[in-house]
Amino acid sequence: DLTGKGLSKIGTVPVILHRPVEGKVKTCTVLRSSTGKWWVTLSCEDVPETVLPSNPLPVGIDVGIKTFASLSDGTAIENPTFLKRSAKRLAQAQRKLALQEKGSSERARIKKVVAKIHERIAFK
Repeated sequence: DLTGKGLSKIGTVPVILHRPVEGKVKTCTVLRSSTGKWWVTLSCEDVPETVLPSNPLPVGIDVGIKTFASLSDGTAIENPTFLKRSAKRLAQAQRKLALQEKGSSERARIKKVVAKIHERIAFK
């Protein structure tokens, strides 16, 4: 159970596990993002191997430029456009940041907005 464990130089940290830890924990890497979120990466040994069930209907995938992916059953998946929208938002926020005076509270606020947009792009 990792909820009651303390970390050196940080102290006791509440942990939300998105899945149970299997095996013995070897190392623990703690990172803090520029938006203030904390991330923990656990490296484990003696993890049991999981065997995936075989798929009765295999599908071939062709990745292209015009369509993001074409499947062998005829399904076409279009290119996702979230990156273009996020890039527009990021450019707008960065222009707004460039106009702010260094050291001002408004600049610090907009800097957090830019960091949040960067984080959203990285995790999509």
